[in-house]
Amino acid sequence: MDSYSQSDMERTQSLLQMQTVVQGQKITMKILGQCFDRCIDYPSDTLALKDQQCIWHCTQRLFDTEQFLLKRLQARQKQG
Repeated sequence: MDSYSQSDMERTQSLLQMQTVVQGQKITMKILGQCFDRCIDYPSDTLALKDQQCIWHCTQRLFDTEQFLLKRLQARQKQG
């Protein structure tokens, strides 16, 4: 019985980890989509250097903002 419950716990943990990865990928794609829309006026077969740099800087700002907000939320949860 214990091995069965241990197996269930491992399976549940694995599913939670997979869900976390998928959620992270969704957030990443959302950020990339927002930055693409901000930086690219007309899509073409290649990206100009200025467009690449714009997307890079935009994604970095959004990821940094997300991390800041996450840390702030975690700090508030610990306080109250």
